[in-house]
Amino acid sequence: MASHDDSPYRVVASFADVVQAREAAAALIEEGVSPDRVSLDVPDIVSQEVSTPAGRRESLFFGRFVVTVTLWSIAGAVLGVPAAAILTAVGIGPGGRDGFLLQLVAWIIFWHLMIGLWAGYALLMDRSQFTPGRPGATLGRVEVACRDGDEVVLLTELLLRRGATSVQPAEPASGHR
Repeated sequence: MASHDDSPYRVVASFADVVQAREAAAALIEEGVSPDRVSLDVPDIVSQEVSTPAGRRESLFFGRFVVTVTLWSIAGAVLGVPAAAILTAVGIGPGGRDGFLLQLVAWIIFWHLMIGLWAGYALLMDRSQFTPGRPGATLGRVEVACRDGDEVVLLTELLLRRGATSVQPAEPASGHR
């Protein structure tokens, strides 16, 4: 983040969303703050998912999670049919039609749960895709140099209205007290 040694005050705002941080920096400039007094700090590599608003990002992830687990659970249930048929054919478990139906239901439930469970775990552990971050994670920061204390208050309010998760006014530089 750039340093602003010529300004006595500065305000640093944290954002949980890169898009909000960019929009806040643009809003500061639209309000008349000189662009050389505003700096934006965001990760260098931001995927398309991360650059969408946090709520939408998590909705997309959990929607994908539900679909993945559901489809793998169905595939697991399909595996229960041959498992029951093979075990009944070799004489394992109760005999007759009722015995086969009992095994069929039991193995469908077992494979449905096992495959769906492991598919969910695999998706949650895959770090190459988006996974929900910890609450309050900072993905973007905006720093702005202020001329005086009144401007600190004004710009702090603007940054909070723009979605900042926190705004930290900094102390004046040592030569400006």
